[in-house]
Amino acid sequence: MSYDKMKETECRCKPCNETMKRNITMPARTANKWGDCGITSGYYNKGLGCVVRNETHADEIAKSRGLVRFQEAFDGQSYDTVTDTYMDTDCHDHIQHNKDTVEVRNKMDAGADLGEAFAEVFSVERMKSDGILKEDVGG
Repeated sequence: MSYDKMKETECRCKPCNETMKRNITMPARTANKWGDCGITSGYYNKGLGCVVRNETHADEIAKSRGLVRFQEAFDGQSYDTVTDTYMDTDCHDHIQHNKDTVEVRNKMDAGADLGEAFAEVFSVERMKSDGILKEDVGG
């Protein structure tokens, strides 16, 4: 049946028995189906912000921009593993910072000035053990 004939076909409403005209809607046009917006093949890569033909093309664009794929940067580790590791480290650093802040305040409450409190909390030995200072630094 042609589109024109389908468009004009009448039908009856079952509950009220009224005559109705059947409406046929147009299918939606999408960029990746009909070639709109210059996209005829490939897909939009959000990370690169452009259309790429395939993964090889994406790699070429990334390399030209000085970017490295996640898998290459983190030697095959999963995204979840890497983010969990960084989050654990950040949480540990935050907890230690809070402990250090309390310790500095306690030393100041005990009569030390700000410089003395920091020198006691952040001693040379501690900074060496935290890897902030090299082992050959004296103090």
